[in-house]
Amino acid sequence: VLRGGDLERVATSSSTAIVDGPAGSFRISGVEVPGTYTVGVSAPGYVAATVAIDLVTGDGADEVLVTLERATVAVTGVVRVDGVGTGGLVVTVDDGRVMRTAVSADDPAGAYAIADVSPGVHTIGVTTPDGRSASTLVDVVVGSELVVDLSISSVES
Repeated sequence: VLRGGDLERVATSSSTAIVDGPAGSFRISGVEVPGTYTVGVSAPGYVAATVAIDLVTGDGADEVLVTLERATVAVTGVVRVDGVGTGGLVVTVDDGRVMRTAVSADDPAGAYAIADVSPGVHTIGVTTPDGRSASTLVDVVVGSELVVDLSISSVES
């Protein structure tokens, strides 16, 4: 259920939906009743949804519930140190507001997965206990499969 957020007036060729009342509620006017209509709902950070509704009366008694699922992506990959998959290292995914972490696995060596990453630009990084690090900037897009391998090389002398 959509709660809060940036809700706005939306116009289509045949009707207008006005967001009013409690967060997430809306009112549609200017449509013929009875009738069947498709209502589309979207909000930043959520997957858009559509639902068909049958309007039977014009007295405002018809209600519809549209549930929006949070738009997130899982980031997976392998951490390699000197070309070898390496477990036990903390991988971070950071968008400047929220940092998510995972520890790379021993089996399969170096594999990691971080769920529920929101869309937008993130820095994905890892640092070894001796201070060597690798990071990359990625744009997380809903509906994509994001595989980010991280490689750390030996310190050159």
